[in-house]
Amino acid sequence: PRVYLPVYTPPVPAPPRSLSEKTIWVMDRDPLVRETLSLLIRQEGGRVEDFATLRDLLKRSRDAAPPALLVLERQPQLERFQFALRKFSRDPLPTLVLGSGQALPLDPSAFGLHQVGFLDKPFPSQDFIQSLLALLQAAAPVGS
Repeated sequence: PRVYLPVYTPPVPAPPRSLSEKTIWVMDRDPLVRETLSLLIRQEGGRVEDFATLRDLLKRSRDAAPPALLVLERQPQLERFQFALRKFSRDPLPTLVLGSGQALPLDPSAFGLHQVGFLDKPFPSQDFIQSLLALLQAAAPVGS
């Protein structure tokens, strides 16, 4: 019998993790959605905190550094809390709003937010990551 030894090849560098060290807050009422989105963010190197309600997210915002990005489930509470969301951060936070088939406003200021992306459920994982990256890139200061 012959023994075939592997030929040494230099290791392939790992692809850069696109959300490396970015903190993202996810708010969705569905625990499975929160868990899935959190897993996708972690796989891309990001840190994540998830919340079941907008009240929980706003309460956390009082004693925590603001995240790099928000992911919010579209719900009636979102419009009711738009003033609190405006005060959430002095700088506008990029925000991805996840819809469930309902009509989404064309004007992001309807949510009291500025840099807003919209994504309708269900969506492919890659679309979610690409949306996060696009919002982070749009929010990055010029020259960085």
